[in-house]
Amino acid sequence: MTAVPQAKLIIGQVVGHLNHHQAEAALALLQTLLLADPDNGDYWDYQLAACAMARRFEEAEAAYLRCEQLGVRYPETLINAANNAGNWGRADRLLHYADLILQHFPDEQNSGLQFRLKALWMQRRYAESLAACEQLLQSAPEDVTAHQYTIKNQLSLGRPGEALARCNRQLVLLADRPELPIFAVLRIEALIAYGALSDALQQAKVWIAQHPDDLDPQIHSALCFFSQFDADLSVQGRRQLAENFARVLQTNSEPFTHWTNARQPDKPLHIGLLGGDLREHPVGYFVEPVLKQWHQLQHPQHRQQHGQITVTVFDTLNQADGFTQKLRPLVSGWHDVTRLTTRQLGEQIRQLGIDILIDLHGHTTGHRLDVMALKPAPVQLTWLGFLGTTGLSTIDYVLADRVSVPESAEDEFTEQVWRLPHYYCFVEPDIDLPVTPPPVLRNGFITFGSLSKPNKLNDRVLALWAQLLRDIPMSRLLIKGNGLNVPEFRQQFQRRLLIQGFDLERVTLEGPAPRQQFLATYQHIDIALDTFPYAGATTIVEALWCGAPVLSLQGDRMVWRMADSILCQAGFPQWVAPDETQFIELARTLAANPADLASQRERQRQQLLESSLFDRVCYAEDLAEALRGMWRAYCR
Repeated sequence: MTAVPQAKLIIGQVVGHLNHHQAEAALALLQTLLLADPDNGDYWDYQLAACAMARRFEEAEAAYLRCEQLGVRYPETLINAANNAGNWGRADRLLHYADLILQHFPDEQNSGLQFRLKALWMQRRYAESLAACEQLLQSAPEDVTAHQYTIKNQLSLGRPGEALARCNRQLVLLADRPELPIFAVLRIEALIAYGALSDALQQAKVWIAQHPDDLDPQIHSALCFFSQFDADLSVQGRRQLAENFARVLQTNSEPFTHWTNARQPDKPLHIGLLGGDLREHPVGYFVEPVLKQWHQLQHPQHRQQHGQITVTVFDTLNQADGFTQKLRPLVSGWHDVTRLTTRQLGEQIRQLGIDILIDLHGHTTGHRLDVMALKPAPVQLTWLGFLGTTGLSTIDYVLADRVSVPESAEDEFTEQVWRLPHYYCFVEPDIDLPVTPPPVLRNGFITFGSLSKPNKLNDRVLALWAQLLRDIPMSRLLIKGNGLNVPEFRQQFQRRLLIQGFDLERVTLEGPAPRQQFLATYQHIDIALDTFPYAGATTIVEALWCGAPVLSLQGDRMVWRMADSILCQAGFPQWVAPDETQFIELARTLAANPADLASQRERQRQQLLESSLFDRVCYAEDLAEALRGMWRAYCR
């Protein structure tokens, strides 16, 4: 057989492999062809398709550049290159390929616009992405991608009413289509952005009931996240949601069962942090003191006493900011993993010899629970990001303390509960903000306040606060947070306040602000109010630091009890009310004594800073001891 027919035969086999999604088999055959004829543009075109399918992103990009050198540019070539760039997370390259398609291939304009709107969305150029969506819908009014990104752009641009209306239309039009779940979740997000929290949670419940076997783990994860806001969903109901997620995620997952890590109880530990919130974010604030202390303990004089800990970060979001730059020098490695597949990231964690892998997200944005499901490290735990169970059997432990998770409450989790003496540690804000006298002294009336995210303010919370204002004459309420600067959200929120019986003349609503201005709001608040069942954490600590007492309601789950945990740790357990009646009575007592409020405010910051909440040395040692205990248990 001659060389050319032989090559044609091999290309036929390559095409067959690609049609059956057997990328590695196709690449093995292409290697032979390229060695024999490295300047054949068609071979490189197939190489691009195979590498993109195998998610070998850099090799696929290199194959496209070789095609370009050889003058090969079919529409399919650019489409494959664009899909590769999108999966790779390279918005710049995706936009480049989109523009080439739009410029050179009139018959592929719709594909070019799809790629363009996705690239602009990835670059957070929401108005331009929305314009590309509208252009695409003119020629393809039923294009699902265009409708999906139109909604996402509208939400990002603060237009939740328009997003909700489009979701409703799409859910009717796509009643039996596989894209339906996408718009169901987007509708839940739109309802929350619109301020209709109870409606959003009700839709989530209906969706679960109607689609128990839906095989999209991201949808189940989103429902786990939204469940934090639902005061009526039981603890076991939350666990069931998480177990549904785990069942779906692990359907096609094959966890590792063997590791090469040396099973030595007292060896130096290599800790992996899997998360994207090590930035200006509550998770970043809480991790900083631990990393600082562990970094100091790497000095040789400390190693024998405390054991050596090496930390590697696997950044799942790549949204670094100035705070991130402060953290980077405190760890031994920092990897952007946004472009890695589940298996690729799992293999990287194994190759780096991570002994204990810590998930910092749970069911929050940026999570890689898909990787935790592979169990790439012999010991795995979840911490900080999500105060509830992940549902995954491959996560061994969840960190807690005795207040947030009493022994009688461990059945909330599929993970084993490992308790620290205290759950949180905090670093004093790097802000020059003095504590001022309580505003009641100059106003003549009490101002209650909440700087929690407004979507935490469910109807039960608002009903309790409305009763509080009715019981304390002349008192006012100040609420500040994301969304309240958006007209649609603000109007919807005001409607909810009216339904709960508020006099809007006694309520001040303010939008978000930079951190220093945000915290300065406490100079206008006498008494801060915590939310439930999704209690505050950072907001509680910041309110205390600014001098405001924080009133909280005792709860029945970890995410609710966290306020109790923080207030007890800070030395203010008296501000946790066992029920709603005593919550109002506690508020009345505090409000009736402006002089006591002033006295408390003068000494509160110092009292807080002297509490264990700011003792990073003890906290870092306690956490290191916990990790060592987990490792020794594994070694046994």
